[in-house]
Amino acid sequence: MKRLHSMKLVIIERICGLHGGDALQVASAKISGAKYFITRDEVILERAKCISKETGIFIINPKNFVEGGLRRCDERADGKEEKMRS
Repeated sequence: MKRLHSMKLVIIERICGLHGGDALQVASAKISGAKYFITRDEVILERAKCISKETGIFIINPKNFVEGGLRRCDERADGKEEKMRS
């Protein structure tokens, strides 16, 4: 496990240009199986495309995550109401 963690960390550092704590957090998220990485860290957000490509983790800021999540909930609620009316 420790070796896998080190390999993910090196990939994120070399390919995406993250260093230190930022790289460690993203590598830890990948190893733990996270699908989303919610952050306000501008460095991570600027490299989100690379991180997503290399790790498969969707990087998003909290505001967009909440707005998108609420929008999906609203769409589902509207769909349920229409089905109930039919």
